[in-house]
Amino acid sequence: MKLWNYFEEKDVYIYPNTKGDCDINDIHEIYNKEWHERINFFPFNHYKSVIDYAKALFVAYDCNINQKIRNMELYIKKWWGNYVGGCDDSFLLLDYFGKQTQSILELSKILSDIHLYTLLKENAINGGDAYFQSGETYEPHFNMAVDVVIDLSAILLESIKNGTVDIKRLNSSSKYSNSFSISTSKDDAVLLLSGLNNFINASQESELADFLDESELQELVSDCREISSLLNDCMNQI
Repeated sequence: MKLWNYFEEKDVYIYPNTKGDCDINDIHEIYNKEWHERINFFPFNHYKSVIDYAKALFVAYDCNINQKIRNMELYIKKWWGNYVGGCDDSFLLLDYFGKQTQSILELSKILSDIHLYTLLKENAINGGDAYFQSGETYEPHFNMAVDVVIDLSAILLESIKNGTVDIKRLNSSSKYSNSFSISTSKDDAVLLLSGLNNFINASQESELADFLDESELQELVSDCREISSLLNDCMNQI
């Protein structure tokens, strides 16, 4: 969290080398030819050298370093846009994120803003009312809270794996173009994950069962199970 706060204050873009595909020689070449004095390597005590840290984290100003970063692959593309991220509630959730002015969002605040926190705590997602305040008087409501749990879980996974979430990557026709990352405690992530797992384990009892046929529902459950497994792995590392 201190790392994110530091770079937030400096207004710099962070590109985590999560896949090990950012070669250190490429970094130095870009630095020397194009971004001299505009790239910072922020060392920490547990790294033996600045070079070691540079292999793990590439930091640059202007949020627009090179083509590799601009073309960073959507981690959740395998699932997003079909049953996950493909309904009206998905677009409404992206509308919520598009209205945010901060680039680092706390999961606890997101859950509170969209009124999911209490629903998750009380295991009342099925039939629960999820909504958020837009402006002073308008409160758009989601059709089904379970949609939000599923999509938010996928978006959290995207943030963890790629370090940032680009709204345009999730919906190319969105009027919003901001990017953000989600910071979370283990407890809050586990709370969201519990809602996802409850759907997986009792999908036939969920509201979605009334709108999807058996094969569609099982495909969605399979996608959610994969997302849940990956998120669980991430939580075990916190």
